[in-house]
Amino acid sequence: MKDENYLILRKIFFWIFFISFIVIVPILVFYSLGYKFDVKSKKISRTGTISLKSSPEDAKIFLNGIKLNNTTPDVLSGLVPQDYAIRLEKDDFYPYQLHAKLMPSSVSEFNITLIPKIKYIEKLEPDFNIYKFFISKHFYGNKVIAFTDQGIYYLDDDFKNDKKISAQSINKDVASNIEEVLEGDDKLIAWSKNGIWIIDNGNITLIYKPEELIKNVFFGLKERYLLIQDWLNIVALDVENPSTYYPILKLKDKDANIFYDSGSEILYIRDKITGTETYSLYRSKLRHLIHERGTDQKAP
Repeated sequence: MKDENYLILRKIFFWIFFISFIVIVPILVFYSLGYKFDVKSKKISRTGTISLKSSPEDAKIFLNGIKLNNTTPDVLSGLVPQDYAIRLEKDDFYPYQLHAKLMPSSVSEFNITLIPKIKYIEKLEPDFNIYKFFISKHFYGNKVIAFTDQGIYYLDDDFKNDKKISAQSINKDVASNIEEVLEGDDKLIAWSKNGIWIIDNGNITLIYKPEELIKNVFFGLKERYLLIQDWLNIVALDVENPSTYYPILKLKDKDANIFYDSGSEILYIRDKITGTETYSLYRSKLRHLIHERGTDQKAP
């Protein structure tokens, strides 16, 4: 009787182990191949991976609102394909949030730069009324060009030194609309849609009033000329003699735009192809173009 019970138990254990083997082994194989059962969709899907790096490191990771034990850098593997809300947190830095749409068998990589919280800002010591400012890159560091109620100033980027460029002050409304400041060897050019000013030897002079509206201005030909896009007209203005200019080209469309490369002295133009709605890119060697125009024409 005992032998019979023993045989029965052996058969029971055999079938238990056999059925377990049949069921568990495929599950393990599928899992090792990156498959996982998705409870929400009730389907078996191939998983994906999210790789997270941050600068600085050691940021806390929240996945769909749940805080994970690891910090960045980290690789989150075996994730069911779906949308994930990821949040990184680190003391003294602003939290960073992103959404990742994870696809089957995919790896989504994120390299994130965290922004530190601003705890202190430094004020400029002189109490100027700053109308507008521009940052100018120099070999020995950046300079700030500031248009103020007390004139125009160069400031070091650490606010330690200031140098008055001009005691004259451009009207607040005019200064507020300046688009850009161009720096020559010994002069500054400030321009807005409604005019161009030269700041030279402490004096501010209006040197160009547009026929329509100014869209862009470049220094050209070793800073001797200004290349001006005055609506549909491209004009070369002699900086040394602003009453003289060359109308060098007429554009076809109001949305056309130009770029001048001072290194190669090439003028690039994006404009419509005649008779079409298609824009193309054109180029011209500016020095040759100006020399071919002939006699100077006087500005009105």
